[in-house]
Amino acid sequence: MRKRFLGNTDTPSRPYFFSIWEKQIHLWPKPDTTYTLLIRAYRNPSYDWLTSPDDDIDLDEWFHAILPYFVLARVYQRQEDAELSAMYMRSFEEGVAFARRDLMKASSAQPVVMSGGKRYPTMRRWLQTLGATLGQ
Repeated sequence: MRKRFLGNTDTPSRPYFFSIWEKQIHLWPKPDTTYTLLIRAYRNPSYDWLTSPDDDIDLDEWFHAILPYFVLARVYQRQEDAELSAMYMRSFEEGVAFARRDLMKASSAQPVVMSGGKRYPTMRRWLQTLGATLGQ
């Protein structure tokens, strides 16, 4: 689905497009039945754990194992041991790079098929049909 709607396909059918208005998703054209949507998105993190020590930290489990490296780097930095601080900071940064790579990759090795392989009306086609339907 893409974030545009041509306007000439407003009969109830399988939705091809979506719009986001006032924090709600609107499907276009109107669905004629119930469809399953697969949505991939990013969310904003919650920072409530900063003020409430009983809450879990809002961080993917991947980062739980590498956080001690950051803490140790800061401890050695505070003790003015630049060599150990740099070593632990490098380990932390490598762990973050690995975590980012694994968390951001697609969930399967298959190529992503946009629009499920279906062909949708293009702007050119819409402009061609505009003259034919004008004034009806």
